[in-house]
Amino acid sequence: MLPISHKTFYHEKLHSQNDDIRNRVLAYCKHIDPNGISVSNVGGWHSKYFKTLPIERPWRKDLIEAVTQSYHLFTAPNQPVPLEFNCWMMVYNQGDYVKDHQHLPIQEELEQYENLHKSGYPVLSGAYYVSLPDGNDKSFYIKDKANNLEYLNTNEGELTLFYSYIMHGTIPNPSDKPRVAIAFNVLPEVHSGRRRSTQTSDSTGGSF
Repeated sequence: MLPISHKTFYHEKLHSQNDDIRNRVLAYCKHIDPNGISVSNVGGWHSKYFKTLPIERPWRKDLIEAVTQSYHLFTAPNQPVPLEFNCWMMVYNQGDYVKDHQHLPIQEELEQYENLHKSGYPVLSGAYYVSLPDGNDKSFYIKDKANNLEYLNTNEGELTLFYSYIMHGTIPNPSDKPRVAIAFNVLPEVHSGRRRSTQTSDSTGGSF
């Protein structure tokens, strides 16, 4: 078992809207941006990055509220702070997966990123699980520096947060039913100054 590095939260209000979330994400993938972008995904579909998801539905606000609430539960007992979001949508069909990667700050902002972490306001990454082949899944894993893996038992309607620097990925989807998720980075707006940004790095440290 890895040291405590992640927390999972259930959000019933979001879960009750999962059918619409799934259908809207799949429709966006099929009709609006079928090519997506290639980042850490091997096969599957990864949308472009957004500050706000381009799907205007009531659950978009509920998702932001759920991530905000979960972030502050993760960092408790620190005082709540304003947050900046960076999000994207993912669809993985049979055989598709996410290769090992981590979300890192750009070099010029590394010191600020580390200071935020030390002050108790870490940059976190996470995913909201919209649709899993059997309603739950152990495909998502995190990995420590010694390459020890911990597979997380996740369920539809849950939202998992973890430190952005942690290596993570998934095993290939064995089902003919798609995995659908909305992933995000959460950046605390603490200490006025330059806006922070992140880049995604693979297991060899290269950014893409």
